[in-house]
Amino acid sequence: MITGWSNRAAAYLVSLEEKETPSVPQDQLAYSISILIHFILMLAGTVMLGFFLGHPGQALLFMFGFCLLRLFSGGFHASSLEACLLISCLLFVTLPLVLLLHIPYIRYLDLVSLLLILRYAPRSTEQNLITPKLRHIYKYTSCMIVASNFLWFQQEVFTLAFISQALTIMHWGRFIRMKKAIVIRTMSILAGMASLFSLTFKVGIGKIDTPASMKKKD
Repeated sequence: MITGWSNRAAAYLVSLEEKETPSVPQDQLAYSISILIHFILMLAGTVMLGFFLGHPGQALLFMFGFCLLRLFSGGFHASSLEACLLISCLLFVTLPLVLLLHIPYIRYLDLVSLLLILRYAPRSTEQNLITPKLRHIYKYTSCMIVASNFLWFQQEVFTLAFISQALTIMHWGRFIRMKKAIVIRTMSILAGMASLFSLTFKVGIGKIDTPASMKKKD
């Protein structure tokens, strides 16, 4: 949907130019328009759903903090702009509801976000390639954004936004593969221990002839 709108808008703008070669390639123009449309729809959806749930201000603050940190730390991208729009709007309006629970020490999640950023940020993807020269700049900027909230602003809605964004920069595929390997090894060890226990138990009750019991029979 968004891609179709942006392609038609880009084709129309290119057709307005009298030059044979447009100043901006149509595909780049279409990409820029799609990002603009996505942002406008995301902002409108967040505001409307925020009003519906009774906390538009918190939803907008969450969106601002999330997008600001994501600008420098990168992160996982959805398979399409429509999926990204839906997930983002739901995330921005539902997670601030956690603040109604008045969870103590929730601000210390900023420290968890900081550790994740130090370990994984910035995450470069096909949609957001980050050059090696900018990696350190982006990492330190991301750290300063999170640290500023922990030390000065102390806004819990930013804390939730930052931990949500920090989780998107983790390499979950590696984590899942590592977890599967640990589970498989654990199950193998348990199976071996169960077999050994079963064998020991059978020997103990005399169901299996050991060398000592065979000599006694002789």
